[in-house]
Amino acid sequence: MPLNHEIELKGAIRVEHIEIVRDLPTIKSHAVGQASSRMLSTTYFDTPDHVLRQNGYSLRVRKVGGAYVQCVKQAYKRLGGISVRKEWEGPVLRNEPAISLIEDESLGRLVRHVGVKRLQPVFRTEVQRSSQKLALANGHKVTLDIDVGVIVAESASEPICEFELELERGAPETLLDLASEIRKAVPFQVSTVSKASRGYTLLTQGEL
Repeated sequence: MPLNHEIELKGAIRVEHIEIVRDLPTIKSHAVGQASSRMLSTTYFDTPDHVLRQNGYSLRVRKVGGAYVQCVKQAYKRLGGISVRKEWEGPVLRNEPAISLIEDESLGRLVRHVGVKRLQPVFRTEVQRSSQKLALANGHKVTLDIDVGVIVAESASEPICEFELELERGAPETLLDLASEIRKAVPFQVSTVSKASRGYTLLTQGEL
């Protein structure tokens, strides 16, 4: 599972504004190919006392079609409304963590210390994701993802409706410029809160 750095800007929007964002001239004029759509079913894992969360990690396994992808993320830093996270991602055989594939030594030691068998599903997300690749000036590349779905933590749930601008190549300021163009057309709330953080908040509220 190679290490990557995820650089993204996220905005919470209303469902009725989704098509407006998709049809923005700045989006359509820089689109590469057709937009794709897929269903993402994601399960997040942790110990019963949330040791991974306490140490700044999130661990998930996502089902995409008939395949499974494991991803570990670690909070890194924030640049204004832009979030930067360390990310390890790779294929796994089934909907459960494969700890042996995680190359991060700190996380490996942590999991071995708490015990692999203590890891369990803590919450999940079901999201319909629309993705559009964008090619901008100076060779900058961005992916626009629009997610609509739900977070489910035991008996509690919370809707998801947001767009994500993820930098594939170029300067982070590119994301700010795109967000500025979107804001001219629709109102949105910049968010640095990940789906994982929202899931833990929902889970904790349900335990009160």
